[in-house]
Amino acid sequence: MLPVYPSNFALTLANVVSVASINSSGQISSFSNYGSSVHIAAPGEGILSTYPSYFSNAPYVEYMAGTSMAAPHVAGAVALMASVKTLAASKVVQLLRSSANPLPSLQGLIYTGATLDAYAAVIAARDFIQTYSIVGTVISSGLPLSGVTLTLSEASATATTSAQGTFTFPSIADGTTVTIVPSLVGYSFSPAYRTGRISQNSQADFTAILVPPVQPVQPTPIPLREVKGTVSAKGKKVSGSTVTLKAKSGTYQTKTKSKNGKFTFIGISEGTYQLSIQDKKHKFKPRTFDILVVGGNTSKSFKAK
Repeated sequence: MLPVYPSNFALTLANVVSVASINSSGQISSFSNYGSSVHIAAPGEGILSTYPSYFSNAPYVEYMAGTSMAAPHVAGAVALMASVKTLAASKVVQLLRSSANPLPSLQGLIYTGATLDAYAAVIAARDFIQTYSIVGTVISSGLPLSGVTLTLSEASATATTSAQGTFTFPSIADGTTVTIVPSLVGYSFSPAYRTGRISQNSQADFTAILVPPVQPVQPTPIPLREVKGTVSAKGKKVSGSTVTLKAKSGTYQTKTKSKNGKFTFIGISEGTYQLSIQDKKHKFKPRTFDILVVGGNTSKSFKAK
């Protein structure tokens, strides 16, 4: 079971397929190499092959035996696989192995313990979807930043950066166009997102920028004013008259009674108002004022003759 050359190349080279020969009974041929470095078996005895006519009475064909008969079966299967999907050499070798047909007679003799199944290999190649990974790092002020959520929009997937600031999105199908968006409260990011079509394992790094906390805006206090005045009849102070202050726009309205010839409205917002008076005993002229309350307190006087 010790590997020998040339099949020994299969241990170190991903694009090498080492092929053993079997006969029509599925037994390994007496002349065939075998061992842990031999990937797969294929028919290699009693194979009708082209042959120079000067070596044989039969023109151009002869039944042949050898690993040189087995290897072309695998080469032909690889060509058929390539006709349905372009694959890396290492993936071709992997699919040849995984689709091979196990034979009890080969168990423990070669790596797969199986013989070539060309149809299964072609179907496996056709249906194979190449996937790649996206990895990246998020840093802030030159240091890794953990806890950043990254959203892979097309796959509706998320990842969170580790203590080392790293993240991974595995198994993204070849040809997929993706957009990665980072987010963490209190940070903005450069770039704000990354987008692209995946055709290989990819790197997507971001820099986080700490955003200073927004200082709350203190509301500007609304100035409140006083509207006051006097009420008199024939020069004498009048009490008990009803004085009404009504906003010219909106529904605000308030009333008060004159006392000792005076009235006062406090806590009045700036704006335009109508100031009026009612008293059954006296006739005031004018009974109504349009006033503008702005920049200070406002005074008006009602007089009856």
